[in-house]
Amino acid sequence: MESVLGFIQNDDYYPSIENKLTHLIYSVNKNHCFIDGNKRLSITLGIKFLLINGYYKYIAKFINEIENIS
Repeated sequence: MESVLGFIQNDDYYPSIENKLTHLIYSVNKNHCFIDGNKRLSITLGIKFLLINGYYKYIAKFINEIENIS
C-alpha cells in the first residue's frame, strides 16, 4: 500500500490526475493488499482521492461507472 501511495505522489511516474487515480484503483484492486475488500477499498480510495484534489463534480459519475470497471 505504501508503494502505491509513493508512486502516485511522484509526478515523474504519473503526471496527470487521471493516471494517478487509475494506478491507485488498479493497484489496490488487483494487487490484493488485503485478504478481503480490495474492490471496495479501491473505490473508496478513488472517491477520497477525488475529494482531496477538489474534483467534487466528478464523484457521482465516478461512483456510477467504477462498479462496472472494477
